[in-house]
Amino acid sequence: MNQYTHQEAYDQTLAYFNGDELATNVFIDKYALKDKEGNLVESNPTMMFKRIAKEFARIEKSKFKTPLTEEQIEE
Repeated sequence: MNQYTHQEAYDQTLAYFNGDELATNVFIDKYALKDKEGNLVESNPTMMFKRIAKEFARIEKSKFKTPLTEEQIEE
């Protein structure tokens, strides 16, 4: 799993949120995935969305006859 510095995550997330520092800090502090040691393993919201879509798709596959795909969920 890749690790990202706070600065890398800050720069990528700030660009994602078009310069919104509050949204950037909230994402990094509350939503970006971290490992057991607190190191960032997601550097931007797009990575988080992919992680969540993958998990939802896994659940869809186990529960429904015609599950949504990861790509459909991401849309």
